[in-house]
Amino acid sequence: MTRPAELYACLYAKEFPAQALLRLRPEMRDKPCVIMEGEPPLQAVCSLTRKARSLGIAHGMTQVC
Repeated sequence: MTRPAELYACLYAKEFPAQALLRLRPEMRDKPCVIMEGEPPLQAVCSLTRKARSLGIAHGMTQVC
């Protein structure tokens, strides 16, 4: 008997953390949203929505106090 061939896939979902947030919280789809990573006060943007990007927010930006 022969074993069936194993298949693997590698997927890239741009801004996956932000997409996952909007999937869980559909009421936030009309608002600019960012996902921050790190420990305060050294948090930085790691994922963002198009609306946030249109406001000038970019990857690596830190939180404004």
